[in-house]
Amino acid sequence: MVHFTRCVAMKLGEHGICVNSVSPGAIATGIFAKALGVRDASKADALADRMASNFATIQPIPRSGIPDDIAQCVCWLASDRSTFINGEDVIVDGGLVRGRLFTPHQAGLRQVKSMLGLDD
Repeated sequence: MVHFTRCVAMKLGEHGICVNSVSPGAIATGIFAKALGVRDASKADALADRMASNFATIQPIPRSGIPDDIAQCVCWLASDRSTFINGEDVIVDGGLVRGRLFTPHQAGLRQVKSMLGLDD
């Protein structure tokens, strides 16, 4: 999808049409549970709160994403405030794809340095 977005953006950009995409992260909704195989819609919706508390522990922004996070991004891209943005994929995931949480990562680095005798 990202490559498709960029190709279409290059083709339509010269006609004044901007094309962008949004890649949502872990948004705690029943849709997420359904995608993972939960067939019963009411059960999938009921799992959203459990998912939200779990998602909050795995990304740099310590809360689960909500549908409004995605909606705000899409509204901005559709507004006149983003008229010079073209061919971009906006990742709305609380920083999850960027890697490990900062604090545990730094603790791991300190542990490796200590193991190598490189203590500060």
